[in-house]
Amino acid sequence: MPRVCGKALQLHPWHLRSGASSFFATLGLILIVFCSLSAWPQLSSAQNPQTKKVLVLHSYLRGFLWNDAIDGAVESILRKDNPGLQIETEYMDHKRLNESAYVKQFYNICRQRFGNLRFDVVICSDNNSLGFWKEYRDEIFPETPFVFCGINNFQKSMLKGKNLFAGTIEEIEIRETLDIALKLRPKARHVFVYGSDTTTYSTNKEILEKIIPDYQNSVDFTLANDFNIRQAQNNIQKLPNNSLILVLSSIKDEQGQLLLFQRFPEMMAGVCNVPIFGCWDFLLGHGIVGGKLTGGFTQGQTSARLALRILNGEKVETIPLVKEDRNQYMFDYKQMQRFGIMMSQLPVGSIVINKPLSLYSKYWPYVWGVLASITFLTLIIVIFGIIIYNRKKAEEALRESEERFRTLAEDAPFGITIMKPDKSFEYINSMFTEIFGYTIEDIPDNDIFLRKAYPDEKYRGEVISTWKEGLVKNSKQREIKTRVFKVRCKDKRDRIIRFRPVILKNGKEFITYEDISFQVSTGEEKKRLQTRLQQIQKMEAIGTLAGGIAHKFNNALSSITGNIELIKMDFSDDEEISQYADAMEYSAYQMADLTSQLLAYARGGKYNPKVISLSDFLEDTLPLIRHNINRAVQIKTDL
Repeated sequence: MPRVCGKALQLHPWHLRSGASSFFATLGLILIVFCSLSAWPQLSSAQNPQTKKVLVLHSYLRGFLWNDAIDGAVESILRKDNPGLQIETEYMDHKRLNESAYVKQFYNICRQRFGNLRFDVVICSDNNSLGFWKEYRDEIFPETPFVFCGINNFQKSMLKGKNLFAGTIEEIEIRETLDIALKLRPKARHVFVYGSDTTTYSTNKEILEKIIPDYQNSVDFTLANDFNIRQAQNNIQKLPNNSLILVLSSIKDEQGQLLLFQRFPEMMAGVCNVPIFGCWDFLLGHGIVGGKLTGGFTQGQTSARLALRILNGEKVETIPLVKEDRNQYMFDYKQMQRFGIMMSQLPVGSIVINKPLSLYSKYWPYVWGVLASITFLTLIIVIFGIIIYNRKKAEEALRESEERFRTLAEDAPFGITIMKPDKSFEYINSMFTEIFGYTIEDIPDNDIFLRKAYPDEKYRGEVISTWKEGLVKNSKQREIKTRVFKVRCKDKRDRIIRFRPVILKNGKEFITYEDISFQVSTGEEKKRLQTRLQQIQKMEAIGTLAGGIAHKFNNALSSITGNIELIKMDFSDDEEISQYADAMEYSAYQMADLTSQLLAYARGGKYNPKVISLSDFLEDTLPLIRHNINRAVQIKTDL
């Protein structure tokens, strides 16, 4: 809404003149002020009293590129961190109207507009607004800090007796612009300066007059401030070729109105045959060749940053004046071409506008896009090439590895199979076929092999269960457990096979088969021989023991039989004793006979064969073995 009020006052009262025109213009201003005052209370009451307010007061009119650049900079800086900030902008248009009566009327308008408003900071641009602020600050903006920018030929005496101010000093690089102009036009001997009776011209003329003596031996200067635009255009057509024009301000049109600053060099460049140089960047592209230019945007940025420090609570008294040399050499390529100025003649780091774009400059996004695409595609091709190369090498290595494996597998002394995760056989070596008689066509998968190798369904189930259990243990314990099974071969013979399974990382099973049938049969025969030998050794030990016992027993029997013979001799008359002695003698002879048999056993089967009565042998033997026979068994003899 403040912007709307600002616009309502932009009727530009430069048409004020004496007489009737002055009366109607004054009446118009009064009506505008009345309408503004009637609308302002509603606008003011709607505003948030906590909202911070900034007033930007320009010396010139809206549309002047210098002012527009300052406004853009102020907006970009202040609104970045303060989106709710209220910014008022007012234009004095003092280049067109500088009569004291107009200034007084402008003061009355500002007092009525802003009398009830309190601004947190006021930004003044250029000398005229600074002069207005000095004159009326205490009445319109009492105790309000202000920041100035764009002040030509600033002197501290300008603000003598004033406080609460900060600012940035505008440095117009007239000497530097003249130096580069004479360097680019070394044959120039005349410098023409056109202007008008404005504050800007007076200030810059003062600066120029101080440095003219430094050029008196090389060029002469002509300062003309009494020409309007038509007169100036007619005059410059007569200038010698060894001349150049320096723009220090605008001039008036045929009606006495001051032209927009940028319009002046435009209109001059259209008719003159000598180069025009200036000191402000907003003139670039409007007819000047260039120079060391100052810019409203940089001035606006610096002043906005100073205002922001005040808005953030910093005391304005503690902020020093800013004097920055941020001017740059800037040139218009079109004007350079017109007057034969080469790029190599410009100072290093110069900015050049309107330079024709090279194919690269014009199409650089496409160039970089194409280059990026080519680079990307090249990278993809290289990557794929590397992948293909590595794959070929891997395939070659795999083929070599497979050949080595097949060579080893085919020459292995045991059977080998490789089984896929789906239980189909991928490979069977020749030794497997030799052991079992089966080819891969006979047993394409493990299920068929199991049915053929283990025809007994019960035994097959035990084999499968044991096999699965072994594979689980192998995978968990990282150990290879061998298993031994009896396998039915194609020729219907059974073989004893030692299986050794390994699960590979790809899920396949690598299995070896070792025929241990001969080893098992040889082992069993050996075991029988060892058992027989042990028995022989036991018998030999028993024979040795029996021989020892028989000898001792024989010695005892010899004594017994001898004593029995003596008894019989001594008691031959006693029939009863003789009977007992005969019985004892009979038993002793039987014992002697048993001892003879033991000795024969001890001597390794060297017996003394003789004819005996089988009936007598049975009668003698039965009593000895009867106690070892089950009592339920009855033995009947018929001898």
